[in-house]
Amino acid sequence: MSKAACHRRLQEFDLASSEISQATGIYPRYKKGIFERALLSLDKGSPAHALTDLERLLRLDREWPNISDWIVRASIAKMRAEKVPLLTLNLTLDLLSGPSKYM
Repeated sequence: MSKAACHRRLQEFDLASSEISQATGIYPRYKKGIFERALLSLDKGSPAHALTDLERLLRLDREWPNISDWIVRASIAKMRAEKVPLLTLNLTLDLLSGPSKYM
């Protein structure tokens, strides 16, 4: 994944995507690959795809470092892209914190 991360940081998104696809093609539940693909999606301006990957990562590993922070970041980026008021972020935060009054 370090090659993919380097390509992503250099904004060589196609090369990064290729590296990630090779890794996740062999092992679809590869958590580092899923996380790197989420970061790549954020960098490319596709927060919806990033959020999907981060939610998948959360299902695979609830202890992933700072996963809730990354989900909030992707949610905010998605809302900004869709021009949704940030007031709906409260619902997202409630859902991340566990069982709530909404369920």
